[in-house]
Order: sequence, then C-alpha cells, then structure tokens
Amino acid sequence: MKLTSKQNEVLNAIKDLFIKKGESPTYNEVKERLGYKSISSLQVHVKALKNKGYLSSEKGEGLKLKSYFKDLAKRILNIPLIGEVACGTPQLADEDIIEFIAYTGKLNGLPSDYFFLKAKGNSMNNAGIDDGDLLLIKKQNIIPNTNDMAVVLIGNEATVKYLKNIDGVYYLYPKSKDKEYKPIRLLNIDDVIFCGVVKDIIKNN
Repeated sequence: MKLTSKQNEVLNAIKDLFIKKGESPTYNEVKERLGYKSISSLQVHVKALKNKGYLSSEKGEGLKLKSYFKDLAKRILNIPLIGEVACGTPQLADEDIIEFIAYTGKLNGLPSDYFFLKAKGNSMNNAGIDDGDLLLIKKQNIIPNTNDMAVVLIGNEATVKYLKNIDGVYYLYPKSKDKEYKPIRLLNIDDVIFCGVVKDIIKNN
C-alpha cells in the first residue's frame, strides 16, 4: 500500500534504527530520532503502518517490523527525492519531498544520510549525468574533496559540478560536450553551502 511522506519517514526511521541496533527500536528512540514532541503523534503513524502491513499488529509488538520487511530493510531502502538540481546554470532546489525511490545499492552510512535529486541540464553529460537522471547524494555540509562531484548551494540556487581547488581558489567545473559551459569561480567560500556529494547515478532510460 502507498505510504504518505510522514509514514515513510517513520518507517525509514524504524528501519535505520533496526539496522543500527540489530533489534526493533523503542517508541522513544524513534521519537527522538524524528524530533517528535510526544509519542502520541508518533502512534498515529505507527497505527497506519500496522494497518498497511508494514509493522506487526500483534498486541505488545510495538515497533516490530514484519519478518518480510526486516529482510527488505537490509536490502531495499527508500531514499527521498527532494527536487531538481541544475546541470547548467544554478537553479533553486525544491526541498519538499516529492516521492521515495527504492534503492538496492550499497550505502556507506545510514539511509537517512542520503537523498536523491533529479538532474536538469547538460553541463555534466561528459561525466555520465544526463538531463532527467537521478543523482544519489550523500549529505555533507563541509567542503568536499577536490574533484568530488559536489552539490552546492550559492545563495538560493543549487548546482552540481566538480569541485576544484586551484592555487587556493575554489571553482565548480562542468564536464560537458557543450563548450558554452564555463567554470564557476567561488569568490568567497564562506558564502557557499555544501549540501553533499554525488555517490551514484540512476539513468533516466
């Protein structure tokens, strides 16, 4: 059954904590993980997940994942798609969750450390990123390593480019068949917010 974004958020928190602990988390652990003020607000979503068959509905089972979903929790992860990122001139990234994408690849860290963005434009097509591709991003708010494909927020605009440090000056470099795309010089690194680095590309074909 289809889940709401809140139900997916709760289910993913339970999965993350289950993977980390090796056992079902408590209500308090999930509440603290999601920043809920009370358990009662969490119970509404837990009840819906039980009704939809994701959690055990047996009395006293609490937040216990059904055995089928325990196996899936270790292999299939729901990663949120939160909008588009420009592969041309920078463009505002919509931070609202659009949907959840099932991902079966290997992650380094918790699933909650990752999100998807949809590529827009052609400035990175020589790096294997075409318009409409899904980019798996690992959250990172510190300066990435040189030559990482970084998601960068400049003011209210987001873009994905290779990060390069040349003589102490940072640049965002495109890699495109179209020569019109030029490097973007970051005049003041403190005015830039690093959102993450590209870890995988899901082709749109």
